[in-house]
Amino acid sequence: MQFLNPSLLWALSLMIIPVIIHLFNFQRPKKVLFTNVEFLKEVQQMSKSRNRLKHILIMLARMAFIGLLVLAFARPILPSQNLDVSSISASQQVSIYLDNSFSLQNEQDNKRLLDLGATYAQTIPELFPKSATFQFLDNSFEGNTNFFYPKTTISDRLSTIDFSGINRNFTEVYKKQLRTFESKLNQSTGKGGHIFWVSDFQKNIIPNLGEIEFDSAYNYYVLPVSPTQTSNLLVDSVWLENPFVQPNAPQNITIRVRNLGTETIENKSLQLFIDNKQVSASVVSLPAQSSKEVEMNFSVTKTEGTISAKISIEDYPVLFDNDYFFTLRIAPKINILNIFEKKSESQTYIKNVFTNADFFVFSATSTQNLDYNVLQNTDLVVLDGISSIDETLQRTLRKFLSSGGNVLVFPASTSKATDFNSALGISVRGTNAEAGVGLSLLPPSENEPFFEGVFEQISPSMSMPIATSVWSGLSSGQSILKFRNGQPFLMRQQTAEGNVFVCAAPLEENWSGFGKHALFVPTMYKIALSSLSQADLLAYNLEEQTAILSLDSLQKNSVFELVLLQNNSTTNQNSNQGIIPAQRISGNKIIFEIPRSSLKAGVYELRNKQTQKAETLLAFNYSRKESYLDFHTKEELTKAWAEKSNVQIFSLDGEDAKDFVTTFKEQNSTIPLWRYFIIAALVAVFVEIILARVFSRA
Repeated sequence: MQFLNPSLLWALSLMIIPVIIHLFNFQRPKKVLFTNVEFLKEVQQMSKSRNRLKHILIMLARMAFIGLLVLAFARPILPSQNLDVSSISASQQVSIYLDNSFSLQNEQDNKRLLDLGATYAQTIPELFPKSATFQFLDNSFEGNTNFFYPKTTISDRLSTIDFSGINRNFTEVYKKQLRTFESKLNQSTGKGGHIFWVSDFQKNIIPNLGEIEFDSAYNYYVLPVSPTQTSNLLVDSVWLENPFVQPNAPQNITIRVRNLGTETIENKSLQLFIDNKQVSASVVSLPAQSSKEVEMNFSVTKTEGTISAKISIEDYPVLFDNDYFFTLRIAPKINILNIFEKKSESQTYIKNVFTNADFFVFSATSTQNLDYNVLQNTDLVVLDGISSIDETLQRTLRKFLSSGGNVLVFPASTSKATDFNSALGISVRGTNAEAGVGLSLLPPSENEPFFEGVFEQISPSMSMPIATSVWSGLSSGQSILKFRNGQPFLMRQQTAEGNVFVCAAPLEENWSGFGKHALFVPTMYKIALSSLSQADLLAYNLEEQTAILSLDSLQKNSVFELVLLQNNSTTNQNSNQGIIPAQRISGNKIIFEIPRSSLKAGVYELRNKQTQKAETLLAFNYSRKESYLDFHTKEELTKAWAEKSNVQIFSLDGEDAKDFVTTFKEQNSTIPLWRYFIIAALVAVFVEIILARVFSRA
């Protein structure tokens, strides 16, 4: 037997009151005169014995009444073997977590796991008395989740629960539950409560079962819901062969598809939609636990802006990863300005590269004829063969870099390193090199991200140009190409908001063979395209924290909102309402936090709130973490937590909610004894009354 209110047991000391009354008989004796005392002596002896017995029995009855009454108020119970009574209080607190992540789209006996879990969660409040209060949590952490409420609120929440795209680490959920209990502890006495977890216990949210630190003050109830069969086919990712889409030209896109199920997938349809119109299709067959890259061809007629697109595949019952949303940006015109000191053959190399592609707008000017206002509309400035930079050009270049522009430098043999250091924020030093005394370059590294997608294979014996370095000190940045002695030939350094590319050798033929080498053209293309690197993101993951975009003509007081597109138009075009994320503007870039709790997967229009101008389109997709259907089994949970006496794990496979309730009550029901003690106390009162009447008659 144990007590729910053991603090009241101090009142048992009140049982001494009948003893005190018995020891101190305050009734004064009455004096009676008799002539024959022999008979009176005999009567007196008999009366004393009877009175002593009467007083003792009445005293015991009163002591029993007080003791039994105190024990009744201390709430005695006979607990079950699994129940830790230290967690039970007069006002019980219960925290329920129902996992509503996308992995619960899977099914058990043709029932969605989320619906099954909600049914079990619905029965939990009925297992506790009316005085109990409840906290309800799902992955969204929305609503008043920091407090305990009456059981009626649980039914209201469960009736509207739906899947959430937010992934919660199990430790994160558990810590929130404990914080809620601790905050309640400040308002009431005693520590303890009941914690329920209803989940599929996916291994990616709780990889290490031993990391959960159980508190002995709480009782834990684990309700794993597992699918009958694990089957999932998903679109993992997409990428373009060319980072920009050319209008009216054939384009190639690659889609990675994964089969994470236990069975082979046969002839599943894969479709490509652009502006909600199907433009291409394919058929996919995949063995279990494998992936495949599928290529599709398409073309667009739009000549500018951004286009919404989607890859879809047929799969059931896990649906959230069947669609992959992304955007296609029509290749913008990249404005390139070549600034030189005097005409030379190097300008011919540069001009030939950038005038052979339609999406480059190339112009060249000498330092004497330079219009500084032209730099405002320039993406890449190429400084070629300039010996010195005057103060005005230095200030202009610094401003250009701070606004996100890129600069490429090919020095002259007589270039002043100090001028370039001051203008571009680099730290190069001049050398006393002579033309014609050069060193061969190393082939590009396969691990260098700058050349990703340029070469199918890089051979160590690849023929490389020879160059003579006139600058040293290029090791402060990212080395793109190196000499055979390990010194940088071409480096990239981020300065302010822009990038500076510096070559260690002039481009003239007597100083370098780089301008005539096959590597020159793709390197120059990559440098030019890097000025628009922010446009390369086809889609964002809703698990990411921030998004960074480059926009033209940004105003510091501009506010932007995200508006979901449906059927190639904004869903709330008439009301002009959208989601306004936390944001800030830096130069020509807007940085905003991705509001993952408010967004769902899809393509959104980024709209200026003041002018209602649509700036661009952004695509967001749910994290693919929930796609991996690998779960902890009941046996694994039991083995990991077997030594935890306050942890109970229920097997819900094939059971309905009534079976769970029955099992729970069998394992956790208690027998309250306070009613029996009240009855016993009343019996003690009746015994006292009867004793008093019997002895008085005698």
